[in-house]
Amino acid sequence: MGTENLCKIVAEQLVGFVCLEDAIPESLSNYALFIRDAISIFLSRISYSRLKETIMEQSVLNSAHNSPAERLLNLALHFPTLHKLGQIIARRPGLDPIIKNWLVCLESGIYSTDMYEDIEFLKKQLADVSSEFQINFQPRILAEASVATIVPFTWIDVTSNKETSGVFKVLKPKIKVRLYEELEILKYIARYFEDRLSRYGLQQLQLTKLFQEISAHLAREIDLVAEQDIIAKATSVYDRYDNVRVPQLAPFCRETITAMEHIKGVKITEIEATAEQRTALARLTFETIICRPLFWPGDRALFHGDPHTGNILAALDKTSNRYEIALVDWTLAGFLSKKQRSHMMELMLGILSSNIRAIISAMRKLAVNSEEIDLYSLPILEKQIKTLVDSAGYQRYDHLKKTFRLLEEITLYGVIFPSDLILFRKAFFTLEGVLSDISPDCALGKTMESYLANLLMQEMPFRVLNSFSPVFD
Repeated sequence: MGTENLCKIVAEQLVGFVCLEDAIPESLSNYALFIRDAISIFLSRISYSRLKETIMEQSVLNSAHNSPAERLLNLALHFPTLHKLGQIIARRPGLDPIIKNWLVCLESGIYSTDMYEDIEFLKKQLADVSSEFQINFQPRILAEASVATIVPFTWIDVTSNKETSGVFKVLKPKIKVRLYEELEILKYIARYFEDRLSRYGLQQLQLTKLFQEISAHLAREIDLVAEQDIIAKATSVYDRYDNVRVPQLAPFCRETITAMEHIKGVKITEIEATAEQRTALARLTFETIICRPLFWPGDRALFHGDPHTGNILAALDKTSNRYEIALVDWTLAGFLSKKQRSHMMELMLGILSSNIRAIISAMRKLAVNSEEIDLYSLPILEKQIKTLVDSAGYQRYDHLKKTFRLLEEITLYGVIFPSDLILFRKAFFTLEGVLSDISPDCALGKTMESYLANLLMQEMPFRVLNSFSPVFD
């Protein structure tokens, strides 16, 4: 029996062990065949050595009668792409509570990395700065994500003798090889299903281009140098706000290590707070991650692209009795241009007025393949958009969620948006799930309206002064 056939057999066994059918929520039942076949194909093309390791653990779990959700969680831990997908799904509203409780563990759980191996690696990487900085490594792991672990330390600058608490973000062993293997498999899966769209009910979804966008974002996860650059930019953006923090970088970062300030706080969903404090915290978080980038005055607006609960810390300011937040893990971040944000407002206004032509006009301005939306496909697209905006479920959303929901739905009909806009849309839905756990009564649409009203009040003196400037001239 060849290795390829053996991998297919092992992959089928893994899917059987996981009991995937039992783990798929009712809301995704129409895509159950697609999900099952996609995971089967994905696993069948993974190297045999990795499959062997995975199936051994699944066999133990299966014999102990673990739930489908627990087996699915264990499976995701072996594959960074599935791990990241699980994090994205974890906070989607309407997800089965049992599955949600397990997937949330993917956000910052502590799993299986050898901490001593990490510390030995850190010592070797930082040997050349020992004369400038006294670094004291702490033999524990604070958190473990899909591609990296977080290790605490303290350091003293020998010139100032000042001690600072910090954390190292360290890439997992073999993570680059494993991630690139999985990204190649995702390319194959995209081509496979793009040739079989009708069979799986995927309509005109352009999977190859969509997976290219997803792969580009996943590749960012292991580019720590790029993250360090983003953290520096984020620090300059959020320094002006008293209630939002970004970790300061330490002066001994490396290509495989990000050394930064240790901001002490708890995961945002684990706070012990009054209902009033929770609502205020939810509003602050939403304004910071969605509203500020959307209405940023500059040409390029930076946003955090992965706001799951493990990446948002909360700490109580005892003076004001209000919570402040810290945004960590900036590997997934993006920029929206002023033009893109303007077109987003056009889209929102079209949705508010139920003007299908205005919606399509704004959508085409946002799309990267607008020239492909020709006279033939336009009537089909117009019909699909009208069906969606007239549906009872869609009408229940506020205007903001309607906008992001529309951006999500029309990708099924061949419309492709820029990668950073896709990331911003994902960030919105991830954050929506997080905030519903903190304060279910926090209305995001009204929060944005309130934010805009305050923004206009702040700008009013400047706008009034500008209106008189021709007279002064």
